[in-house]
Formats: sequence, structure tokens, C-alpha cells
Amino acid sequence: MNRGVPDPTAAELRKELLDLFARIDGGPLTLETGLRASANIRAALDALQHELVGLARDEGASWSQIASALGVTTQAAHQRFGPPPTPKTKRTTA
Repeated sequence: MNRGVPDPTAAELRKELLDLFARIDGGPLTLETGLRASANIRAALDALQHELVGLARDEGASWSQIASALGVTTQAAHQRFGPPPTPKTKRTTA
């Protein structure tokens, strides 16, 4: 994962997204339009990513494989996409 320098594909995607943001509102791209559209797209991509991770797990992918594909650690992938932790039961003293 190269976060420092965007590749040409990322630059092209950025331009297309900015054009899309302007079309969504039907006018020139404004700060408000861009931020609102980017928040909506981020939420949609997040939901899609959760769905894809679920499908990968259903097909037998390990957390290590998923983490590698996402460019994160295994622990980070499991914490974000894994099942929620189970609540600890309170111990009572007799």
C-alpha cells in the first residue's frame, strides 16, 4: 500500500469523484457539496468493505489474508471486522 504518492489510477479516480460530487448537487462543486458527497461515499464504501470481508470469511479466508489485502495488521482487521467482544460475566463471591 503506497499512501505517500498516489498512482495514476488514484489521481484519475480523484478527478472522477470530484466531477461526480459536482453532478450530485447539480451545480458547481462547493465545499459543502464535496464534504457531504464524500461522507456518503465513505459510508457506502465502508458498508461494502464489511460485506466483502464477510464474504471472504464465509469462503474461508483467514484474518491474515484479509489484513494483507487491506494493508493493515491482522489485529486491526479482526478488531474492525470481527465479531464484537463478548461481555465478561461478573463474578460473585459466596
